[in-house]
This record gives sequence, structure tokens and C-alpha cells, in this order.
Amino acid sequence: MMSPDARLALFGEKRDALACHANLIEAVFERPAVFVLPGIPDGFEGICLFRDEPVPVLGRQQFFDGLTLQGDDLAICRSEMGLVAVPVAAGGRIVEIAEGRIETSREDVSECMADCFIYQNLRYPLLDLDKLLLQLQP
Repeated sequence: MMSPDARLALFGEKRDALACHANLIEAVFERPAVFVLPGIPDGFEGICLFRDEPVPVLGRQQFFDGLTLQGDDLAICRSEMGLVAVPVAAGGRIVEIAEGRIETSREDVSECMADCFIYQNLRYPLLDLDKLLLQLQP
């Protein structure tokens, strides 16, 4: 159960909407150069550099029904597997969970997007990055 005083980062609206726990985000910045390497696993488009360290970049593609990662910005997020860059729409904002509500998605989607955050009558699928990364493993 999430603390009601926890905060979420909200990106985009409608088709590119995405919510992520704000405490997992290290930084958000305009899309840097992404380097494609041989043997990059499915679901990733390459790596970017963050603080002179390579960070895998999730691909801008549809992973599961209802989850399409889009956007020209990258959110550098902490996960159990280390830092991961997530494509997000520009103009994100941080809100308190108490300003909206969390609902279980009515759509048949992956566990990594089972919940939605409802904020100002918009639905933001709530990304569980650790579950997504587990589903991408071969």
C-alpha cells in the first residue's frame, strides 16, 4: 500500500500518459544521444550516458496492450537492476497521490501497468519498472 503523502511524476496526456513514483527518478532531461550496441536485449533501443555512466534506454515501442513508451525526454529511474532510461513526454510534473486516486486498470494489461492514477479526470497508467524489466528478461 502506498503512503498517501507519496508523490508521483506525471508525464503526457491521453495516449502518451504515464505515471511513475517520483522517488525513483534521478533526473529528467531532453533526449540525449542514444548509442546502439550489438547484442542489446529486446525492449531496449541502446544506451545513453548519465553522469558518465552507461544507462540502458527502454525502446519507444508498444510493450504490452496499453503501454506505449513515447516522448523525446528521458527519465532516468532507479530500479532493482540499476538505472534505466524511460522515454517520457515533455512537461512532466510532480503531484501528491492524495490529489488524485489510484484504481486498478479495467483493461487487460500487464502486471507492470495494473494500476492507473486518476488526476484531474485523466488516467495515467502507473509504471512498475521492476515488473516491466522482469518481463523483458529472456
